[in-house]
Amino acid sequence: PDGTSATSGIQTSAGAVNYVRIVGNTIQNFSASCYLIDFNSGSISERVTIIGNFLTSAVTSGSFNGVYFNSSITDVVMLNNIVDGSSSPSAWGVNFSGSVSGAFINANRFANLPGAAVLLGADDASDTLDRIVVVGNAAMNCEAILKDATTNGAVVGNTIFTL
Repeated sequence: PDGTSATSGIQTSAGAVNYVRIVGNTIQNFSASCYLIDFNSGSISERVTIIGNFLTSAVTSGSFNGVYFNSSITDVVMLNNIVDGSSSPSAWGVNFSGSVSGAFINANRFANLPGAAVLLGADDASDTLDRIVVVGNAAMNCEAILKDATTNGAVVGNTIFTL
C-alpha cells in the first residue's frame, strides 16, 4: 500500500483466529498511523505463526505498530521478521494490548522504534500477560527490547523473559 492512508496491511476480523500462518509478506510505506499486521479488537487468536515478513513504514506522526494484538492471544510464534519503524515516538515492533498466554519472539530484527521492540501495553484489569519469551532478537535505534507499559491493573506474570 505504498503511500496509502489505510490503517492495516493484514487484519483479522472479530472472532476466533486459529492456526494462522503469516509468512513471507512485504508490507510497507503507509503514510499515516498504521498496524501492519493487525489482530484487532474482539479477535481471539490461538496458535499464530508470523515468519519471514518485512514490515516497514515512514510514519512521522501518529503511531506505528508492526504487529498489533488488541485482544486475547495464545501461543504466538514470531520468527525471522524484519520490523523497521518510523520516527514517530509511538512506534513499536510488537504491541500486546490484550491478554497473552504464550508468545515466543525470536531471531527478529527490530530497527528505528522509539517506543520499543516489544511493548506490553495491556490496559485492563482483566488482561493477563504470561509465558512471554523475547530472546535472540537484534535491535537498533529502539528505546528497549521489552517495555512494560501495562496500566489499570493488568497482571504481568512471572514467566516473562528477555535476552
